[in-house]
Amino acid sequence: MENDKEIKVENDKETDVENDKETDVDIAVVSIDVDGTLTDGLYQIDRDGNVVKSFYTRDFCGIQILLEDGIKVVIITQSHDTIIEKQVNRIASHSYIWKEATQGKYIYDDNQLVIKTGCDNKKEVLQEYLERHDLTFENLAHIGDAENDLELLEVAGYTACPADAIEDITDVDYRCENKGGRGAVYEFCRHLSVKEEGE
Repeated sequence: MENDKEIKVENDKETDVENDKETDVDIAVVSIDVDGTLTDGLYQIDRDGNVVKSFYTRDFCGIQILLEDGIKVVIITQSHDTIIEKQVNRIASHSYIWKEATQGKYIYDDNQLVIKTGCDNKKEVLQEYLERHDLTFENLAHIGDAENDLELLEVAGYTACPADAIEDITDVDYRCENKGGRGAVYEFCRHLSVKEEGE
């Protein structure tokens, strides 16, 4: 899209021989985990096998901030259900910004907002996505909470996790004060946006 932009942020990780990253990174893409990050990780199944998850409205307000800033957003999950697609479709039905960002579909990498489900290896999926846009992991910010985010959190240019992320996630640039499904995504999006305004 014509309004694609980058956010310049400072990488706060301690520099060492094994993890020597640039101090300043230009973020063009923000990837967001679903279960445990956009949700609290809990779900219910009714007698017909339908899965129900809860979302926090403010988290999607945070994503809208990124869209308004011209940043690409990839919502990525290992789950195969279509709940996140239905949630985004619900928002896009009454929001011009979300409708424009998705173009009515969520599978096309050229859209500003993309949803990728069933991703057993998030790193590989996002590497293909970044290469398509002539970007690298240094241009990616990722927020996630669990084991299937670890590999991606090691390579992304800027990283974050909810307050209740697993103990194995120790080396991130930004640890949210809020929990997954309770404002962590909104907090992180605001954090990135404020950094851009400060440039």
